[in-house]
Amino acid sequence: MEDIKDTVAAKDGIAELMQAANVDVITREGLTQDLTTDQEDAIIKRYTLFDQMKSILNTALLDGEEKYDRVTLNLSGVAPVIDTLMVWIAGAADIPVTRLFGTSAKGLNATGEGDLKNYYDSIRSQQTSQLDRPMAMLDAIMVRSAVGNMPADYNYDWNRLTQPNRKEEAEARKIEAETDVILLDAGAVGRAQVMRRLEADEVYQYRDGVIDQIETSEDLSLGPVEKPDGEGDDDERLAR
Repeated sequence: MEDIKDTVAAKDGIAELMQAANVDVITREGLTQDLTTDQEDAIIKRYTLFDQMKSILNTALLDGEEKYDRVTLNLSGVAPVIDTLMVWIAGAADIPVTRLFGTSAKGLNATGEGDLKNYYDSIRSQQTSQLDRPMAMLDAIMVRSAVGNMPADYNYDWNRLTQPNRKEEAEARKIEAETDVILLDAGAVGRAQVMRRLEADEVYQYRDGVIDQIETSEDLSLGPVEKPDGEGDDDERLAR
């Protein structure tokens, strides 16, 4: 919090400095003597009128003994100070400068993707290490309050931190499809399991009862489960 306060104070100071970047200087002969002879009000009125004419009419009206000049402050060192403050506050907030301030990445061929990836990885790490356990405790109460019990298959996934483009989505679907084919060929999963996942992911929608029928047919095709040798004898002895 102190870093934010320091940055805001520095920004305000720079803003005030920018307001005073141009200063009008008028040299008047005998000004000191005039001030000692109770002419302060007349002098203030004189230069107030001068400022009004310069602002409204863009005209500077001077006496023959007066000299007008404008002093411009050197602000060449302000930009590096602002850049340093931006990096400083971004580091304190643990957010990349490109995301926090909407600036483009600096450097040759720099895109800022590496900084964003590290930022998203940091957020995901905080979600899984710091929020998962408290969320599970809260969900245990809220879910039971909403539905009356805690479903055995209850689960949730954190939302994606990045939005994939169409090419990335197509590549991800291709990898998932190839994985499903490998698992199906190996007999590790059944068609019904793959179909349920596709329906849960809202990739495909099937007619009511279709998946249940396929699941039933797959269970029947497996036939009765054979027991290992000797297991049936043990059961008979226990029954006796």
